[in-house]
Amino acid sequence: MRYVPHEYQEYAKEFIIREKVSALFLDCGLGKTVITLTAVWELLFDYFDIRKVLVIAPLRVARDTWGGELEKWEHLSGIGLSKVLGPEKERLAALEDYDAYLAGMEQEMQESKKHLTKLCTKATEIRKRYGEMLSSAVREHLVDLNFLNVAFEMRFDTLGDFTAGGLDDAEFFISTNPGEPLRPLMKIASGGELSRIMLAVKTVLADKDDIDTVIFDEIDTGISGRTAQKVSEKMMLIGKNRQVICITHLAQIAAMADSHFRIEKQVKEGETKTQVRRLNEKESIEELARILGGAAITDAVIKNAEEMKRLAEAKKC
Repeated sequence: MRYVPHEYQEYAKEFIIREKVSALFLDCGLGKTVITLTAVWELLFDYFDIRKVLVIAPLRVARDTWGGELEKWEHLSGIGLSKVLGPEKERLAALEDYDAYLAGMEQEMQESKKHLTKLCTKATEIRKRYGEMLSSAVREHLVDLNFLNVAFEMRFDTLGDFTAGGLDDAEFFISTNPGEPLRPLMKIASGGELSRIMLAVKTVLADKDDIDTVIFDEIDTGISGRTAQKVSEKMMLIGKNRQVICITHLAQIAAMADSHFRIEKQVKEGETKTQVRRLNEKESIEELARILGGAAITDAVIKNAEEMKRLAEAKKC
């Protein structure tokens, strides 16, 4: 049984009425009077949308029965039937030889798939080449961030079907300790480690991506001294091209910021509320001193905080 496309099944519901219209059309004859033809034409418009009338069965009748009289019908009706029927004639020809039509479409699809596979393969080669370059650059920055024996690379798997991005499924793999196998980054890294790894990646891509704001949380976990200073310098580098928000408890990192905000929790009338307040220059120095000296903030600690802020500003120049 030949398949009938869903879009044409609705015409079966109007088959009886269309047959009556076709019979009326043939009975009156094309060459008799304009009045009769006009009546038929009005009847068509009363019952049907003109594009629905002039497809499949009526089109076959027009082609097989009326032949060259279509030109006379076009002249009498005042409507360009050739323009209306043109696309439908092509569609009818395809449906009448549907097997050949499907075979042609299948061949076209296979050729397109072959071409697409070629493009995806080329994209994969480019990604792997630049993936090695990216991994190498990220490794160097990770060493600066206290990942002394780190191994870092990108691996590519092939997806089961085409996507807008090709056929590649890329993933970062990392090993932070000697002798350990490389594993997927998202499965083994802690929050602080992820922040530092992201910092390394963002440092490499500082002038290449279009992300406006980067947030680092717990980036100071497990680091201090020189490593903390390196972290602050890399965030300063990223901050030249985008906004950087960092939550930290290390003075070396906080000192590098252009603006400081203090987050406080207060209990009022049995409710806990969190308040975020921007600090002025004097308050920023006091907060740095509090981080450095703990509960007792002496003049020496204040001077240390001022010196740390001055050195951080000098780095930005």
